[in-house]
Amino acid sequence: MLIELCIDIAGHVISDKDMRLPTGYADAFKVLMENELPRRKRTGYL
Repeated sequence: MLIELCIDIAGHVISDKDMRLPTGYADAFKVLMENELPRRKRTGYL
């Protein structure tokens, strides 16, 4: 269920920022990385 939520959020971010369309679920995360999202690496939990 959490994976589906992450994929849905990735899709909304990609759509809102007018990024290229992903070819599949895994590609959605590649699209985010190509656009430097997240911008910085976090090493711990909030």
